[in-house]
Amino acid sequence: MLVRKLEDYDGKIVVGGYEITAMKENHPIVNLLNITHFIKGYAEKTLVKLMQGQYPSDQKFIKEELDPEYLFSPYSEGILNTYGRKIYWETKRGCIFECGFCEWGNANTGMLALSPETIEKDIEIFSQSNVDEINILDATFNVENDYLGILRKLIEQTNSKITFQARFEKLENDFIRFCAFQKERLHLEFGLQTIHIDEMKVIKRGNNLKLIKEKLHELNRLGIDYEVSIIYAIPQQTITSFIDTIEFLRVNGCQKIMAYPLQIPQNSQLERKTKKYQVTFVDDEFYVKSVASSLSFTKEDRADMDEIAFSLNHSQKPSGIIPEYLSKIGHTQFQYEFNLDYLRTIKKFSEPIVLRISGADYSMDDVSDLESLATNGISLDFISKKNKGLEPENYSFKIVFGESGHMYTYRELKNRN
Repeated sequence: MLVRKLEDYDGKIVVGGYEITAMKENHPIVNLLNITHFIKGYAEKTLVKLMQGQYPSDQKFIKEELDPEYLFSPYSEGILNTYGRKIYWETKRGCIFECGFCEWGNANTGMLALSPETIEKDIEIFSQSNVDEINILDATFNVENDYLGILRKLIEQTNSKITFQARFEKLENDFIRFCAFQKERLHLEFGLQTIHIDEMKVIKRGNNLKLIKEKLHELNRLGIDYEVSIIYAIPQQTITSFIDTIEFLRVNGCQKIMAYPLQIPQNSQLERKTKKYQVTFVDDEFYVKSVASSLSFTKEDRADMDEIAFSLNHSQKPSGIIPEYLSKIGHTQFQYEFNLDYLRTIKKFSEPIVLRISGADYSMDDVSDLESLATNGISLDFISKKNKGLEPENYSFKIVFGESGHMYTYRELKNRN
Protein backbone atom coordinates (compact mmCIF):
# COMPACT_ATOMS: atom_id res chain seq x y z
CA MET A 1 0.00 0.00 0.00
CA LEU A 2 2.84 2.40 0.82
CA VAL A 3 4.74 1.63 -2.41
CA ARG A 4 1.59 2.20 -4.45
CA LYS A 5 1.30 5.68 -2.93
CA LEU A 6 4.88 6.35 -4.11
CA GLU A 7 4.27 5.55 -7.77
CA ASP A 8 5.36 9.06 -8.83
CA TYR A 9 8.48 9.02 -6.67
CA ASP A 10 11.62 9.67 -8.76
CA GLY A 11 14.12 8.05 -6.42
CA LYS A 12 14.90 4.39 -5.87
CA ILE A 13 12.65 2.26 -3.69
CA VAL A 14 14.58 -0.56 -2.02
CA VAL A 15 13.07 -3.35 0.08
CA GLY A 16 14.54 -6.13 2.18
CA GLY A 17 13.91 -8.28 5.22
CA TYR A 18 13.32 -11.94 5.85
CA GLU A 19 10.22 -12.13 3.60
CA ILE A 20 12.28 -10.78 0.69
CA THR A 21 15.19 -13.11 1.45
CA ALA A 22 12.83 -16.09 1.32
CA MET A 23 10.96 -14.83 -1.76
CA LYS A 24 11.36 -16.52 -5.11
CA GLU A 25 12.73 -14.22 -7.81
CA ASN A 26 9.76 -14.87 -10.10
CA HIS A 27 7.29 -13.57 -7.48
CA PRO A 28 4.52 -11.45 -9.09
CA ILE A 29 5.33 -8.47 -6.87
CA VAL A 30 8.65 -7.98 -8.71
CA ASN A 31 6.94 -6.51 -11.78
CA LEU A 32 3.77 -5.36 -10.06
CA LEU A 33 5.20 -2.56 -7.92
CA ASN A 34 7.61 0.31 -8.49
CA ILE A 35 10.46 -1.30 -6.55
CA THR A 36 14.00 -0.80 -7.88
CA HIS A 37 15.90 -3.36 -5.83
CA PHE A 38 15.12 -6.35 -3.62
CA ILE A 39 17.88 -7.05 -1.07
CA LYS A 40 18.34 -10.68 -0.12
CA GLY A 41 20.22 -11.64 3.02
CA TYR A 42 22.15 -9.21 5.17
CA ALA A 43 21.94 -5.61 4.00
CA GLU A 44 24.96 -3.91 5.61
CA LYS A 45 27.42 -4.23 2.72
CA THR A 46 24.67 -4.18 0.09
CA LEU A 47 23.37 -0.78 1.20
CA VAL A 48 26.85 0.77 1.17
CA LYS A 49 27.51 -0.49 -2.37
CA LEU A 50 24.04 0.61 -3.43
CA MET A 51 24.65 4.16 -2.22
CA GLN A 52 27.97 4.10 -4.05
CA GLY A 53 26.10 3.33 -7.27
CA GLN A 54 27.69 -0.10 -7.79
CA TYR A 55 24.49 -1.84 -8.95
CA PRO A 56 22.72 -1.19 -12.28
CA SER A 57 19.07 -0.13 -11.98
CA ASP A 58 17.87 -3.16 -13.89
CA GLN A 59 19.41 -5.58 -11.36
CA LYS A 60 16.30 -6.34 -9.35
CA PHE A 61 17.77 -8.74 -6.81
CA ILE A 62 21.03 -7.91 -5.05
CA LYS A 63 22.86 -9.92 -2.44
CA GLU A 64 26.22 -9.80 -0.70
CA GLU A 65 27.73 -12.17 1.80
CA LEU A 66 28.06 -10.42 5.14
CA ASP A 67 31.56 -9.02 5.52
CA PRO A 68 32.71 -8.69 9.16
CA GLU A 69 34.15 -5.27 8.28
CA TYR A 70 30.59 -4.05 7.69
CA LEU A 71 29.22 -5.51 10.91
CA PHE A 72 28.85 -2.40 13.05
CA SER A 73 27.22 -1.63 16.36
CA PRO A 74 24.89 1.40 16.48
CA TYR A 75 26.19 2.16 19.99
CA SER A 76 29.90 2.11 19.15
CA GLU A 77 29.22 4.10 15.99
CA GLY A 78 27.31 6.76 17.93
CA ILE A 79 24.02 6.20 16.07
CA LEU A 80 22.09 5.20 19.21
CA ASN A 81 22.53 6.75 22.65
CA THR A 82 22.15 5.15 26.08
CA TYR A 83 19.98 7.83 27.68
CA GLY A 84 17.03 5.48 28.19
CA ARG A 85 16.47 3.20 31.16
CA LYS A 86 16.24 0.16 28.90
CA ILE A 87 18.28 -0.57 25.78
CA TYR A 88 18.31 -3.33 23.17
CA TRP A 89 21.62 -4.84 22.15
CA GLU A 90 22.96 -7.69 20.05
CA THR A 91 26.19 -9.66 20.09
CA LYS A 92 25.53 -11.58 16.87
CA ARG A 93 23.38 -11.42 13.75
CA GLY A 94 21.25 -14.26 12.46
CA CYS A 95 20.69 -17.71 13.92
CA ILE A 96 22.13 -21.20 13.55
CA PHE A 97 18.66 -22.78 13.74
CA GLU A 98 16.02 -22.96 10.99
CA CYS A 99 12.65 -23.00 12.78
CA GLY A 100 9.81 -22.67 10.30
CA PHE A 101 7.78 -20.16 12.37
CA CYS A 102 10.67 -17.73 12.89
CA GLU A 103 11.94 -14.91 10.71
CA TRP A 104 15.54 -15.96 11.28
CA GLY A 105 14.84 -19.56 10.32
CA ASN A 106 12.86 -18.44 7.30
CA ALA A 107 15.68 -16.19 6.05
CA ASN A 108 18.20 -19.03 6.54
CA THR A 109 21.16 -16.67 6.34
CA GLY A 110 23.34 -18.24 9.01
CA MET A 111 24.88 -16.42 11.95
CA LEU A 112 27.83 -14.10 12.43
CA ALA A 113 29.08 -12.67 15.72
CA LEU A 114 30.16 -9.08 16.22
CA SER A 115 33.88 -8.69 16.80
CA PRO A 116 35.16 -8.89 20.39
CA GLU A 117 36.51 -5.34 20.00
CA THR A 118 33.08 -3.98 19.05
CA ILE A 119 31.41 -5.81 21.93
CA GLU A 120 33.98 -4.56 24.45
CA LYS A 121 33.56 -0.98 23.19
CA ASP A 122 29.78 -1.28 23.58
CA ILE A 123 30.09 -2.60 27.13
CA GLU A 124 32.40 0.27 28.01
CA ILE A 125 29.74 2.69 26.74
CA PHE A 126 27.10 0.89 28.83
CA SER A 127 29.31 1.07 31.91
CA GLN A 128 29.28 4.88 31.70
CA SER A 129 25.49 5.08 31.44
CA ASN A 130 22.55 4.80 33.85
CA VAL A 131 20.83 2.02 31.91
CA ASP A 132 18.71 -0.19 34.19
CA GLU A 133 18.11 -3.08 31.80
CA ILE A 134 19.90 -4.51 28.78
CA ASN A 135 17.72 -6.72 26.59
CA ILE A 136 19.96 -8.83 24.37
CA LEU A 137 18.28 -9.35 21.00
CA ASP A 138 20.30 -12.37 19.83
CA ALA A 139 17.97 -15.03 18.45
CA THR A 140 19.85 -17.42 20.76
CA PHE A 141 22.37 -15.89 23.16
CA ASN A 142 24.02 -19.06 24.48
CA VAL A 143 25.54 -20.32 21.21
CA GLU A 144 28.71 -19.86 19.16
CA ASN A 145 30.60 -16.79 20.47
CA ASP A 146 32.09 -16.29 23.94
CA TYR A 147 28.67 -15.64 25.40
CA LEU A 148 29.71 -16.50 28.95
CA GLY A 149 32.65 -14.09 28.76
CA ILE A 150 30.35 -11.38 27.40
CA LEU A 151 27.86 -11.96 30.21
CA ARG A 152 30.63 -11.78 32.82
CA LYS A 153 31.78 -8.41 31.47
CA LEU A 154 28.24 -7.05 31.46
CA ILE A 155 27.79 -8.11 35.08
CA GLU A 156 31.17 -6.77 36.19
CA GLN A 157 31.13 -3.45 34.31
CA THR A 158 27.45 -2.43 34.56
CA ASN A 159 24.71 -2.42 37.18
CA SER A 160 22.02 -3.34 34.68
CA LYS A 161 19.63 -6.23 34.77
CA ILE A 162 20.08 -8.43 31.72
CA THR A 163 17.48 -10.34 29.71
CA PHE A 164 18.30 -12.76 26.90
CA GLN A 165 16.89 -15.66 24.91
CA ALA A 166 18.49 -19.06 25.48
CA ARG A 167 18.15 -22.59 24.16
CA PHE A 168 17.62 -25.47 26.59
CA GLU A 169 19.75 -27.90 24.60
CA LYS A 170 22.72 -25.49 24.64
CA LEU A 171 22.78 -24.83 28.38
CA GLU A 172 26.27 -25.69 29.63
CA ASN A 173 26.95 -26.38 33.30
CA ASP A 174 29.39 -23.45 33.70
CA PHE A 175 26.83 -21.09 32.20
CA ILE A 176 24.00 -22.34 34.44
CA ARG A 177 26.18 -21.99 37.54
CA PHE A 178 27.10 -18.43 36.61
CA CYS A 179 23.43 -17.60 36.02
CA ALA A 180 22.59 -19.03 39.43
CA PHE A 181 25.29 -16.93 41.11
CA GLN A 182 23.98 -13.77 39.38
CA LYS A 183 20.30 -14.71 39.40
CA GLU A 184 19.19 -11.38 40.93
CA ARG A 185 20.26 -9.61 37.74
CA LEU A 186 19.41 -12.12 35.03
CA HIS A 187 16.21 -13.17 33.29
CA LEU A 188 16.30 -16.06 30.81
CA GLU A 189 13.71 -16.61 28.07
CA PHE A 190 13.31 -20.04 26.50
CA GLY A 191 11.20 -21.25 23.59
CA LEU A 192 9.67 -24.71 23.87
CA GLN A 193 6.77 -24.20 21.42
CA THR A 194 5.33 -27.75 21.66
CA ILE A 195 6.06 -31.21 23.05
CA HIS A 196 4.29 -33.12 20.26
CA ILE A 197 6.28 -34.56 17.36
CA ASP A 198 3.59 -33.95 14.70
CA GLU A 199 3.45 -30.29 15.68
CA MET A 200 7.25 -30.04 15.86
CA LYS A 201 7.44 -31.24 12.26
CA VAL A 202 4.96 -28.61 11.08
CA ILE A 203 6.99 -25.72 12.55
CA LYS A 204 10.40 -27.39 12.04
CA ARG A 205 11.32 -27.24 15.69
CA GLY A 206 12.58 -30.43 17.31
CA ASN A 207 12.83 -30.75 21.09
CA ASN A 208 14.77 -33.18 23.26
CA LEU A 209 12.17 -33.48 26.01
CA LYS A 210 14.28 -35.65 28.30
CA LEU A 211 17.09 -33.09 28.27
CA ILE A 212 14.65 -30.19 28.66
CA LYS A 213 13.15 -31.84 31.76
CA GLU A 214 16.63 -32.08 33.26
CA LYS A 215 17.40 -28.43 32.51
CA LEU A 216 14.06 -27.26 33.94
CA HIS A 217 14.71 -29.11 37.18
CA GLU A 218 18.21 -27.60 37.37
CA LEU A 219 16.93 -24.07 36.73
CA ASN A 220 14.29 -24.55 39.45
CA ARG A 221 16.76 -26.06 41.91
CA LEU A 222 19.09 -23.10 41.52
CA GLY A 223 16.30 -20.53 41.67
CA ILE A 224 17.14 -18.95 38.31
CA ASP A 225 14.58 -16.47 36.97
CA TYR A 226 13.22 -17.70 33.64
CA GLU A 227 10.14 -18.00 31.48
CA VAL A 228 9.16 -20.33 28.65
CA SER A 229 7.17 -19.44 25.55
CA ILE A 230 4.99 -21.86 23.63
CA ILE A 231 2.98 -21.64 20.40
CA TYR A 232 -0.64 -22.57 19.82
CA ALA A 233 -2.88 -22.73 16.75
CA ILE A 234 -0.36 -25.02 15.07
CA PRO A 235 -1.75 -27.24 12.29
CA GLN A 236 -1.97 -30.82 13.72
CA GLN A 237 -2.59 -29.32 17.17
CA THR A 238 -5.75 -29.75 19.23
CA ILE A 239 -6.84 -28.07 22.45
CA THR A 240 -5.83 -31.15 24.41
CA SER A 241 -2.36 -31.29 22.84
CA PHE A 242 -1.96 -27.57 23.65
CA ILE A 243 -2.90 -28.35 27.25
CA ASP A 244 -0.36 -31.22 27.21
CA THR A 245 2.43 -28.75 26.45
CA ILE A 246 1.32 -26.44 29.26
CA GLU A 247 1.10 -29.37 31.67
CA PHE A 248 4.59 -30.58 30.69
CA LEU A 249 5.99 -27.23 31.82
CA ARG A 250 3.86 -26.94 34.95
CA VAL A 251 4.60 -30.47 36.12
CA ASN A 252 8.31 -29.77 35.63
CA GLY A 253 8.18 -26.64 37.76
CA CYS A 254 7.91 -23.78 35.27
CA GLN A 255 6.15 -20.86 36.95
CA LYS A 256 5.92 -18.44 34.02
CA ILE A 257 4.55 -19.59 30.66
CA MET A 258 3.82 -17.29 27.73
CA ALA A 259 1.65 -18.58 24.87
CA TYR A 260 1.40 -16.98 21.42
CA PRO A 261 -0.66 -17.93 18.34
CA LEU A 262 1.23 -19.18 15.30
CA GLN A 263 2.21 -16.55 12.76
CA ILE A 264 3.33 -17.96 9.43
CA PRO A 265 6.18 -16.01 7.78
CA GLN A 266 5.53 -14.79 4.25
CA ASN A 267 7.24 -16.74 1.47
CA SER A 268 8.17 -19.51 3.90
CA GLN A 269 7.96 -23.27 3.36
CA LEU A 270 5.18 -23.33 5.94
CA GLU A 271 3.19 -20.71 4.02
CA ARG A 272 3.32 -22.94 0.94
CA LYS A 273 1.64 -25.70 2.96
CA THR A 274 -1.35 -23.69 4.17
CA LYS A 275 -3.72 -25.34 1.69
CA LYS A 276 -2.52 -28.77 2.76
CA TYR A 277 -3.27 -27.94 6.39
CA GLN A 278 -6.54 -26.10 5.51
CA VAL A 279 -5.31 -22.98 7.28
CA THR A 280 -7.42 -19.84 7.66
CA PHE A 281 -6.15 -16.59 9.17
CA VAL A 282 -7.38 -13.85 11.49
CA ASP A 283 -6.04 -10.36 12.27
CA ASP A 284 -5.74 -9.10 15.83
CA GLU A 285 -6.37 -5.50 16.90
CA PHE A 286 -2.88 -4.57 15.65
CA TYR A 287 -3.52 -6.20 12.25
CA VAL A 288 -1.06 -8.99 13.03
CA LYS A 289 -2.12 -12.12 11.15
CA SER A 290 -2.16 -15.53 12.84
CA VAL A 291 -3.69 -18.94 12.21
CA ALA A 292 -7.45 -18.98 12.95
CA SER A 293 -8.25 -22.62 12.10
CA SER A 294 -6.78 -25.66 10.43
CA LEU A 295 -7.62 -29.29 9.74
CA SER A 296 -7.05 -30.11 13.42
CA PHE A 297 -8.94 -27.30 15.18
CA THR A 298 -11.89 -24.96 14.55
CA LYS A 299 -12.26 -21.22 15.07
CA GLU A 300 -14.16 -22.00 18.29
CA ASP A 301 -11.20 -24.11 19.41
CA ARG A 302 -8.86 -21.23 18.63
CA ALA A 303 -11.04 -18.91 20.74
CA ASP A 304 -10.80 -21.30 23.67
CA MET A 305 -7.04 -21.59 23.20
CA ASP A 306 -6.90 -17.79 23.29
CA GLU A 307 -8.61 -17.83 26.69
CA ILE A 308 -6.22 -20.43 28.06
CA ALA A 309 -3.28 -18.43 26.68
CA PHE A 310 -4.66 -15.22 28.23
CA SER A 311 -4.84 -16.84 31.64
CA LEU A 312 -1.19 -17.93 31.26
CA ASN A 313 0.14 -14.63 29.95
CA HIS A 314 -1.64 -12.58 32.60
CA SER A 315 -1.29 -15.09 35.46
CA GLN A 316 -5.04 -15.08 35.86
CA LYS A 317 -7.51 -17.81 36.67
CA PRO A 318 -9.44 -19.68 35.44
CA SER A 319 -7.49 -21.60 32.81
CA GLY A 320 -10.30 -21.66 30.32
CA ILE A 321 -13.24 -19.93 28.71
CA ILE A 322 -16.23 -21.21 30.72
CA PRO A 323 -16.75 -18.48 33.36
CA GLU A 324 -16.61 -15.62 30.85
CA TYR A 325 -18.72 -17.45 28.29
CA LEU A 326 -21.34 -18.66 30.76
CA SER A 327 -21.77 -15.14 32.11
CA LYS A 328 -22.52 -13.94 28.59
CA ILE A 329 -25.21 -16.53 28.00
CA GLY A 330 -26.86 -16.38 31.41
CA HIS A 331 -24.90 -19.01 33.42
CA THR A 332 -23.12 -17.09 36.14
CA GLN A 333 -21.91 -19.58 38.76
CA PHE A 334 -18.90 -21.71 38.16
CA GLN A 335 -16.33 -22.91 40.65
CA TYR A 336 -13.28 -23.15 38.46
CA GLU A 337 -10.03 -23.80 40.35
CA PHE A 338 -9.20 -27.07 42.07
CA ASN A 339 -6.04 -28.64 43.31
CA LEU A 340 -6.03 -32.40 42.85
CA ASP A 341 -4.07 -33.12 46.02
CA TYR A 342 -6.42 -30.88 47.97
CA LEU A 343 -9.42 -32.80 46.65
CA ARG A 344 -7.82 -36.07 47.72
CA THR A 345 -7.29 -34.61 51.22
CA ILE A 346 -10.94 -33.61 51.46
CA LYS A 347 -11.95 -37.10 50.39
CA LYS A 348 -10.02 -38.63 53.26
CA PHE A 349 -12.29 -36.76 55.67
CA SER A 350 -15.39 -38.12 53.93
CA GLU A 351 -16.56 -34.68 52.90
CA PRO A 352 -18.40 -34.53 49.58
CA ILE A 353 -16.54 -33.35 46.49
CA VAL A 354 -18.83 -31.02 44.60
CA LEU A 355 -18.52 -29.15 41.33
CA ARG A 356 -21.04 -26.32 41.39
CA ILE A 357 -21.83 -25.38 37.82
CA SER A 358 -24.63 -23.09 36.72
CA GLY A 359 -26.44 -23.49 40.01
CA ALA A 360 -26.37 -27.30 39.92
CA ASP A 361 -24.20 -29.52 42.14
CA TYR A 362 -22.28 -32.36 40.52
CA SER A 363 -20.84 -34.66 43.17
CA MET A 364 -18.24 -37.42 42.95
CA ASP A 365 -18.94 -40.30 45.27
CA ASP A 366 -15.60 -42.05 45.58
CA VAL A 367 -11.89 -41.79 44.83
CA SER A 368 -12.24 -43.78 41.62
CA ASP A 369 -14.52 -41.07 40.25
CA LEU A 370 -11.93 -38.46 41.18
CA GLU A 371 -9.14 -40.42 39.50
CA SER A 372 -11.27 -40.81 36.39
CA LEU A 373 -11.96 -37.08 36.35
CA ALA A 374 -8.28 -36.23 36.69
CA THR A 375 -7.29 -38.68 33.96
CA ASN A 376 -10.05 -38.38 31.38
CA GLY A 377 -11.97 -35.22 32.14
CA ILE A 378 -15.74 -35.03 32.08
CA SER A 379 -18.31 -33.58 29.70
CA LEU A 380 -21.28 -31.56 30.89
CA ASP A 381 -24.03 -30.34 28.57
CA PHE A 382 -25.33 -26.80 28.61
CA ILE A 383 -28.08 -25.30 26.48
CA SER A 384 -27.54 -21.57 26.37
CA LYS A 385 -30.36 -19.11 26.94
CA LYS A 386 -31.00 -16.63 24.21
CA ASN A 387 -29.38 -13.48 25.57
CA LYS A 388 -28.08 -10.26 24.04
CA GLY A 389 -28.80 -11.46 20.52
CA LEU A 390 -26.94 -14.75 20.90
CA GLU A 391 -28.65 -17.70 19.27
CA PRO A 392 -29.16 -20.73 21.54
CA GLU A 393 -26.38 -23.24 21.10
CA ASN A 394 -25.85 -26.67 22.56
CA TYR A 395 -22.30 -27.08 23.83
CA SER A 396 -20.49 -29.81 25.63
CA PHE A 397 -18.03 -28.19 28.03
CA LYS A 398 -14.96 -30.33 28.59
CA ILE A 399 -13.41 -30.03 32.04
CA VAL A 400 -9.93 -31.49 32.36
CA PHE A 401 -7.75 -31.72 35.47
CA GLY A 402 -4.05 -31.82 34.73
CA GLU A 403 -1.40 -33.67 36.66
CA SER A 404 -0.22 -30.28 37.94
CA GLY A 405 -3.58 -29.77 39.71
CA HIS A 406 -4.72 -27.07 37.27
CA MET A 407 -8.02 -27.31 35.51
CA TYR A 408 -8.69 -26.52 31.85
CA THR A 409 -12.04 -25.97 30.18
CA TYR A 410 -13.11 -25.70 26.59
CA ARG A 411 -16.17 -26.08 24.37
CA GLU A 412 -17.22 -28.81 22.00
CA LEU A 413 -19.99 -27.51 19.76
CA LYS A 414 -22.63 -30.21 19.38
CA ASN A 415 -25.27 -28.47 17.29
CA ARG A 416 -26.86 -25.14 16.52
CA ASN A 417 -30.59 -24.75 17.03
